[in-house]
Order: sequence, then C-alpha cells, then structure tokens
Amino acid sequence: MSDKIIKEEVEKFVKENLTRANNSRIECIDGRYTPEQAEGALRSPGGDLGMVMAFAGALKDEGTHLVPEEIVERYLRSVRNKRGQDAKLYYHDDDSSHPIGCGHVVKASSPEFDGLYGSLTYQEVRQLYEVFTAHPQAHKTVLEGSHAEKGVIFVHGESEEGPVPYTVNSRDAKGNMYFVVDIDRANRFIDKAVAHFSQGLLTPVNAEDVKRNFLIQLNATAGILAGDKDKYRVTIGQDGSFSMNQLPKLRPQQPNQ
Repeated sequence: MSDKIIKEEVEKFVKENLTRANNSRIECIDGRYTPEQAEGALRSPGGDLGMVMAFAGALKDEGTHLVPEEIVERYLRSVRNKRGQDAKLYYHDDDSSHPIGCGHVVKASSPEFDGLYGSLTYQEVRQLYEVFTAHPQAHKTVLEGSHAEKGVIFVHGESEEGPVPYTVNSRDAKGNMYFVVDIDRANRFIDKAVAHFSQGLLTPVNAEDVKRNFLIQLNATAGILAGDKDKYRVTIGQDGSFSMNQLPKLRPQQPNQ
C-alpha cells in the first residue's frame, strides 16, 4: 500500500470521526475507546492519571516534595474548578487479565523503562497509581478487545480565534482505530490548572515544566507502543475543516542505565 493511499485512508477516518470537543473530562489516547466512551474528551496519555504524572514530574524537577495523596488532591481541586464540584478523575482498565490495563501506566511503572519518563521513577508512578485509583472520585472506564491502532493522530488547532472546538474519535463503527492525542487542548488545560493546583505552595508550579513532563512521558509511551506506526499532525479549524501532515517516526529510546 502506497503512502498516498495510507494518507487518504487517514484523512477519510479523520473526516468521518470528527466530534465536538468535550472539556469536562480527560481520557487516555488508547484507540479502543468507542465514541460513546470517549464523548469528545480531551485525549491525553493515561487520562487524568497521566496528567497527575506530569504534574508530579514537574514538582520533582522544581524541588517541591509532596506526597502522592496531596498531589492527587491538588489535581482534583484544579479540575473541580473547571468541571464543577462533582468532577471525576478519569482513567481506564481493560478486559484482559493484566493487573493494569493502561499501557501508558504499565510502561511508566515498569523497571524496564525506568528513566524514559523524566525524573519520575517507576516506584513513584506505582505509588501515584495506587493512590489515584483508590480515590473515591476515581472513575474507571473498561475498554474491550485488543489493540489494533493503525497509527497516531496528534490533534492541534489552538488559534487567536479560540481553543480547538473539535477532536477525533479514536475508533469507528467498523473497528478501525488510531491513538489520538489532543496536544493543544492538553497544553491549554495545563495553563488553566496550575493556578489552583499551586494554591498554598511556596513556589507555584511552572506550567512549562508540566508541559515538558507531559511531552517527555507522551513521547516515551508513543515510542514504546507506537514507534513503528505512522504519525500524523491534524490541525482543525474553528469550522471543522482540517489539514494533515505526516510526521517522522520516533527513534527508539533507551532507558537510562
């Protein structure tokens, strides 16, 4: 199959699976989400749990030492400010026999990949996972079936006219699926969340440090789980029109020795 046919296939998938952005929740980039499960959510590796990891990495880099329980509570406070007091903390599992069903968390919490996820150690990720999933506001979505993602779609579109009003469903009715990452929406969320997260801290969390950890952790998982897959940047306009460019494949990363 030629690159042209592959690109046309991806363009067709994006066109048919555009959906209005729903900023009331963050879900993982996993392609197995059905449209009903994702509901236009901001797609970020690990869902809210992955965002907690990014904040935790930034805190560690900045020399601010907080226990996992406080990190999760501060994060919940920041999302409640945006989503309301009934806000949930979203993450996912699957119907396999694995203890953890999210590949982002599995890899980040594995000694095999220690060092790829920034300054967070695999033990620290495990502690965050245990605290997060035990929280009464944690909401687990169970995904069904096996991974069959054809590629990775990075969604952009932030402009002077406003935030990105659309995202892309990661799976269609025929079972075609892609990893989907809402880059600009994730950065906008971080910019808005740091102020409430930082209330009471001597040194407020720097949004750029959170974004850097987000990208480090995203690139680590993308390199491990989708290093051999085609990747596309999709820029969506306010009217739903979009442009698409194929991105170079990521070079395999090696854990720190």
